[in-house]
Amino acid sequence: MEELKEIKGDFKWANSKDGKLIIKIEHWVEAIRIKLQQQFNNNEILVGRNLIDNPKELIIGGIVNNESELNSVKSFIESEKPPVLPIYKFEVI
Repeated sequence: MEELKEIKGDFKWANSKDGKLIIKIEHWVEAIRIKLQQQFNNNEILVGRNLIDNPKELIIGGIVNNESELNSVKSFIESEKPPVLPIYKFEVI
């Protein structure tokens, strides 16, 4: 009976506004990780959600070689239409 309640709760969450957004973010993150690897295979670019404070936040960061490369990565990300406005946390070396 407890498992049934848990499954019902999961369905309810998945169909909620927040649940749908978080699932959409997760699917986008999975797809963009592959595309970033193909497009910028020599860079260390990380993409994920803020799992602790706000799971609806999309965080993209990593290490790039210069400002030009950073702008290229940001342009690529924006062209892929993220489901929420990303928070960028890059370090230029």
